[in-house]
Amino acid sequence: MSALEEFHSLLAMSRAKVEDAGAHTRRALELLGEARAAIVDGHEQAEPWLPPQLDGALEKIGNDAALMSTADDLLKEYEARL
Repeated sequence: MSALEEFHSLLAMSRAKVEDAGAHTRRALELLGEARAAIVDGHEQAEPWLPPQLDGALEKIGNDAALMSTADDLLKEYEARL
C-alpha cells in the first residue's frame, strides 16, 4: 500500500469516526429536546420548572453537532482534493 493509499484509508476512517460522533451528538440533542418537552408537557401549571442546566446542555450539544458537521464537510472536501 502506498503512502497516499494509506493516507486515504486513514482519512476515510477519520471521517467515519466524525460521522459517528455527529450521529451520537444529534441523538443526544433529540433526547434532550424530548426530555425538555416531557417536563414542560408534564406540568399543568403556567410556567413549568426546567432544570437550569437543560438549556445550556441543549445549546452546547447543538454547537457540538454543528462542529461535527463542519468537520465532516472539511474532511470530505480535503479528501476530494487528494
